[in-house]
Order: sequence, then C-alpha cells, then structure tokens
Amino acid sequence: TLVMIISHTQKVIFVKTRKVGGTSLEVALSAFCGEDCVITQINEAGQALRREKGYKSAQNFENTIWPNGYVTQGSFYNHVAAAVIKDSIPVEIWNTYKKFSIHRNPFEAAISQYFALKKKSPDLIFEKFVTESSHLFARNNQIAPLQGEAKVDYFVRYEHYQEDLEKIGLGYLWPIFAETQIRGEDRPKTGTSVAEMFASCPAGVTAIARVCAEEISYFGYAVPEVE
Repeated sequence: TLVMIISHTQKVIFVKTRKVGGTSLEVALSAFCGEDCVITQINEAGQALRREKGYKSAQNFENTIWPNGYVTQGSFYNHVAAAVIKDSIPVEIWNTYKKFSIHRNPFEAAISQYFALKKKSPDLIFEKFVTESSHLFARNNQIAPLQGEAKVDYFVRYEHYQEDLEKIGLGYLWPIFAETQIRGEDRPKTGTSVAEMFASCPAGVTAIARVCAEEISYFGYAVPEVE
C-alpha cells in the first residue's frame, strides 16, 4: 500500500486516503514522474505493473532531498496525513503545488472494507463490524481534512472520479487509471447496496453518521434510511 506522490514534473501532491482506488491512481501518476519525484512504496501487484509499463517506481521516500537542498529525515509512510506532509516538506512546495485527495461516501467505503476483510475472516458479521469499527471510517478525514491548515486544494469524489479529475486539470490521468485496477472490489455485484446492507443495521448507520458527519455534510452524501 502506498502513501502519496509528490511530483515536481506536474507540481502535484497526492494525499492518499483509504478504499478510494488510490493505488491505481498512484500508478497513473507515476507514469508522469521524473527522477526527482517522491514516490512511496506500493503493493507487489502495483510494482509489477509499473515495471511492465516502464513507469517510475518507489523512490526518494527516505531522507528525501528537495530541490532547494532541504532534507526530510526519515521515511514517508503508509497513508501519511496531509498535516505530516505539510510539516515535512519545504513550505514553498506545499504552498505552490496542487494538492489533492480522494473522498468517498463513507457508507459505501464501509461496505467495501467489510467485504475486503470478510475475504480473510469469513465469519465477520456486517453489523458487528460497522458498529464496533466506526472509528476506522473517520480516518480519511484525518488523512485529508476538509478544513484547517492542512486542507488540500482539491477533493476528487470517488463517485465522480473522471469528472473531478478533469475539473482540476488532471484528466490526463483517467485513461491510465481506468485500465489500471490494481485491487478489484471483493464486494459481490448484487445485494450489497447501501440501502440493502444497512436496512437492518440502524446502529451502524448511527455510528458512521456520527464519526463521518463532516464528510457527509461537506459532500452531501445521503444517510441510509432504516426502519
């Protein structure tokens, strides 16, 4: 799994959130990176695809040397938060590069995460997972906050990926992203809509609506109706 890309060639900082197709997008971004760009580590499937396509792979993520000579001690790590990036890189890069991240309907993300975990733990019960693990669904807003000093410049909505990439001048990434599905959804194609999964899980709706209230309000996501 990977963190982010800081591309000097594109003057872009990608802050990677969870369960948003970020691995595929980072592969697409790496196609346009040069020798001095910061590219964090990726899973083996992504690495293999990068090698096959001839894209840049993980580089410059440890003790990173920036164009102005400043050195960031240590390593950039898995799903590093925007606030950490901001405090770790030269201020002129943070202030002048295009910073973006991906957000997704938290109820959809919860379902996808559930089925990903269920593949490893077949006995996992959905209601138990969403009610007892609701803190997990708040992580994207912690990684890429919707307000404050570490807020990125642009948020791409998972539900409108192509449209939003084009709006922020990154539409050229879409063709590569669209053909680069590193990790397919483990979620069955039928019977797993938000309405179906949460119909008998009011406690899960309440838990996610509470911890993700800011995202739900900011992006206008619908809260599932339950009996």
